[in-house]
Amino acid sequence: MECTRTIPLAALALIATVGCASDVFVDDLGEGEGDTGSTDLASLCTTGAAEGAPPTPADIVIAMDNSGGMDDEAALVQEHLPEFLSGLRRAGVDARITLITSPFPGTEEREKNGICLPAPEGSGACPDDSNPPLYVHVPAVIESRDALSVIADTHGQWRARLREGADVHFLLISDDNADDTAADFIGWMADATPPLTDFHFHTISASQDKRIACEADPLSPCCTFAAREGTVYRELAELTDGTWSDFCDHDFWASFEAISAAIVLLSCSFENVPVG
Repeated sequence: MECTRTIPLAALALIATVGCASDVFVDDLGEGEGDTGSTDLASLCTTGAAEGAPPTPADIVIAMDNSGGMDDEAALVQEHLPEFLSGLRRAGVDARITLITSPFPGTEEREKNGICLPAPEGSGACPDDSNPPLYVHVPAVIESRDALSVIADTHGQWRARLREGADVHFLLISDDNADDTAADFIGWMADATPPLTDFHFHTISASQDKRIACEADPLSPCCTFAAREGTVYRELAELTDGTWSDFCDHDFWASFEAISAAIVLLSCSFENVPVG
């Protein structure tokens, strides 16, 4: 896929590396957990943007693993999703989120790692936390390795939310890998009705298998947090000009900031020369 990006010169102060979106890293978007860096995100769209060219709307489908090892991660994702959405909107991006995951709390052990968003992004209720059109929750349990097939199986519940002319983004969060292949997922989307052939796939997934990491260093982050290396998810990110963040870093604030910056860059039109 062509990985050329056209960005404002001011954004170079915020981005350490720009090429494919999978190579985007956010540098100094904030100085701590209380500073979300939203002003800097906004500057990506407003500084150097082509006159009269508003950001392209972004329809974002997020799928999160509900397996037993995701207890802490579910809480972190629930904490950061509202700021992820509001930050994009402050940057001028008309963003809508569809969340595919189990609601919280669930009645089964595997469902305890679900998510419900509080108001104002969500409804404030649980499990019925949808707040359309901004945010819709598609309740579905995602096991360790079936995330791609669950996204495809629930297609009928979220496809109508994709707006004509909007950029489509998937975001998959898991400590494991997929049983299906990247080609499987791309094929399922292409065969859907209507077909979906133009999208970006972002992922927060592990850079190494737990077993390999523990053998090398029992104190390593992947030994602590990973199940399996997310090779399929990373391949999808590379094939679709998406963004990959290492689950093993366990810094979800930084991961969401990097994904936000990539979505903003992909959504905005700029007048400067291409780079990357």
